[in-house]
Amino acid sequence: MQVGNISNIYNIKNGLILKRTPSFRSGNCSDSFERTTSNLVSQPNKQTAAEEESEIRTLFKDEKLMTEKLRAVIKNPDDNIIGKGFSHSAYKLPGFDDYILRKVNRATISPDFKIIDIKDTSDKNLKVNIGQKIGEITVADRKSFFPVVIEVLKKQKGTPIGNPPSEAIFSENTGNLKEGELPYGDIVRKETYAQSLHSLAKLPVEAYEKLIENIQKAYAAGYSFDHLNSNNLLIDEENGNINIIDMEKARQRIDYGNILYALTNIYYFSTYTSKYDGDIMAGEQIEAVLEDTIEITDKYIQAMKNKNVKFDKEEYSYEFLKFLSSLPCSFYCKTAGIDDKWNYFEQIGVA
Repeated sequence: MQVGNISNIYNIKNGLILKRTPSFRSGNCSDSFERTTSNLVSQPNKQTAAEEESEIRTLFKDEKLMTEKLRAVIKNPDDNIIGKGFSHSAYKLPGFDDYILRKVNRATISPDFKIIDIKDTSDKNLKVNIGQKIGEITVADRKSFFPVVIEVLKKQKGTPIGNPPSEAIFSENTGNLKEGELPYGDIVRKETYAQSLHSLAKLPVEAYEKLIENIQKAYAAGYSFDHLNSNNLLIDEENGNINIIDMEKARQRIDYGNILYALTNIYYFSTYTSKYDGDIMAGEQIEAVLEDTIEITDKYIQAMKNKNVKFDKEEYSYEFLKFLSSLPCSFYCKTAGIDDKWNYFEQIGVA
């Protein structure tokens, strides 16, 4: 999709957008695992999903075998780690491609731990994979004063969309960048953002329709989506899907505007286009991100029309207002006025 000359709306100088949208800072961020494709995408399974699920249930009943598998992970954490997030780290579960282990970062476990309890915590009402917890392993260890709970989660394939909110990489107490984190405007973060949007923009409308269907199924089972972190959506290019992780039990209505906010990672747009935040991007790079964001918006709204769902004009979030106020939304709706944008959405049947 061609967007034309962006200087028609914003003042462009040396390829940079000079007008900048203020960043919204949320105080509530969930884990954002730093995953790579090689770690995330499983090799083709010889077993069916049903067969592996049956085996995981058997594993929950076999304390000796579960202990062996945990020790294998604990002895070789670097070989088994999938990603490290704000408060948790995720690890492979040896022998089970469709499941992972997760523990809090502050908990350390030695190889001589003792399993206290193994629970099957599957939600039988949930008919879709959202990376949910299906088991808990409680262990006692001399390194920890309290028992440590290790969770067994369903695995999701894909790479995260964009970057998490800035709160995820800065210390809440000091305001300083957390150890091991890249600055928010670092070129690596900006390239990650641009590449993920480009990959997402290439997916068909059907991928967006399936995302809506899966979110509807999860909400029907009493879960809600954390839209504040775009990393909670994964792009599975291999299968042409947009997968979901980190949904929590909370009965809420579905806010389709919040889903679009997360899909576009619009929170990061002002950082990417800024001449003040870190590495400066060229004009053609900004235009490419703009085009991809508009393409994502277009496909998502087409999926909304196909699934007969709408934005809520009477009760929408601050985050969706941020999207409505953004440059990509102005290009998509061909107007900068918020009321005019709502009129446009009503005309095309999504408001």
